[in-house]
Amino acid sequence: MTGARTLRPTATHIGRLLDDLTLLAGPTLPAGMTLDIANHMPDQAVLLDSGLVQDGLLNLILNARDACGGAGRIMLEVKPVHETWIECTIRDTGPGFPSPHWRTVSNPSSPQKVPKVRGWDFRWCMTWSNPPAVIYG
Repeated sequence: MTGARTLRPTATHIGRLLDDLTLLAGPTLPAGMTLDIANHMPDQAVLLDSGLVQDGLLNLILNARDACGGAGRIMLEVKPVHETWIECTIRDTGPGFPSPHWRTVSNPSSPQKVPKVRGWDFRWCMTWSNPPAVIYG
C-alpha cells in the first residue's frame, strides 16, 4: 500500500487485538523463537484504528524476528500512559543496531548508509517509535 491511509478508529479491546496479533505472528516465527506479550491495559474498549495498530506491531515483530536470526525472544509490552495514550514497546534479543549509525538513522536524507542486515527496516520503525514505540489511540 502506498500513500496516506484513511484512519478507521473503532472501539477496540486491546486484549483481543493482541490475541489476533499472536495468531498472525506465531506461525511466522521459527521453532527457536518466542513471542512474549505483557498486556497491562485495563479490560475496556479504547478508540483506535485496530488494523493500523496491528499492521504496525506485526511489522515490528517481523523485523525483530529477522534481526534475531534463527532463535531468540521478542517481547511486546502494552500499557496505558496517563489514561491518555497507549505505549507499545518491542524488545528482542537480536544483536542490536550498530552504534556509529545512531546519530543519522532517523534522518531519511542521510548520506551515511546503514549496513545491509536482514531485518533492519529501522527508519520505518522510527516512525512508530519516536517517542519510543508510542502508538496513540
